[in-house]
Amino acid sequence: MGVEIFSQRQRISPKTINEMGDKYSPWVLIPLTLLLPLRFGIMGVLLAGPVADFSAFMLSVVLVGIELKKQKNDM
Repeated sequence: MGVEIFSQRQRISPKTINEMGDKYSPWVLIPLTLLLPLRFGIMGVLLAGPVADFSAFMLSVVLVGIELKKQKNDM
């Protein structure tokens, strides 16, 4: 999905950023589910989901920001 967005040079909306965050979330969730319980016990398992969602969202915002800068320089 991210490749399609960038290759078509469409306007990127907050909804698009959120959808990209959902796509990256499992890649962050699985390691956090394994690592956070080592430090926080059972609370780490409960925190893994929200932390993964937020991390994936921030990664998506950074990637979209980089792409928007590239598009601005191309104009």
